[in-house]
Amino acid sequence: MKLISTEFGQSFQQYRLEEIRPFSGIYLPGLIATITERYGFGVVPSFAEAVQQGAKFREGRLIVDDRLIAIKELGIYNDGIIVVAWNTEDADTIIDDVKSWELQTLKLREPIFKPVRRHFSSVVVEFDFSINRAFTMFAEFIRIYEEVLKRTYDWEFPVEASRVTFTADPTKMPLHSSADFVIERRAGGVPFSENRYFSSVPLQTRAHLELLEIFERLLAAIGD
Repeated sequence: MKLISTEFGQSFQQYRLEEIRPFSGIYLPGLIATITERYGFGVVPSFAEAVQQGAKFREGRLIVDDRLIAIKELGIYNDGIIVVAWNTEDADTIIDDVKSWELQTLKLREPIFKPVRRHFSSVVVEFDFSINRAFTMFAEFIRIYEEVLKRTYDWEFPVEASRVTFTADPTKMPLHSSADFVIERRAGGVPFSENRYFSSVPLQTRAHLELLEIFERLLAAIGD
């Protein structure tokens, strides 16, 4: 498997505002100004937007050990912090920096409630094999479908599997949660022969890539 690009890495750190807010309160205009300065955001929320929808910043950066980490988005809300970077490892680094800086600068209190941090990752990869291998048992169905397309539209194009999704029963999941693991052919005119796929999953980028490598090994074991 070849990693082409990491497309999206989101980390969400939930908290209970009443537990971390200083007893003297937070001066919101000052918070917006200092965050903008620290992370160099190009898009900054207005005071009215921050009050109504939460403070959402875009296009910033964090310098760590002479390495620039691009920040796609930083959102500070009543129930948590969301950071979107190019991978979840960088997003976690940014959240950790925000938390450390806020504790020192804003005199926030350490939370009592410490939930697990949630992640979401999307990447583009190239497999050595087509995911069509996983559907060899449907070869006869695919042949019939091709015949129907030929008969209906006079199309003579080979049909292949283009998307695989693994998920959990949503009725058994926590509210507002998803376990969707998606692998689908890359859109935008990429030929099937390149075996290039977009994939997303609510996990860290590292775990995401490990699962994709396992998936490819299973494809290889199926054989032609």
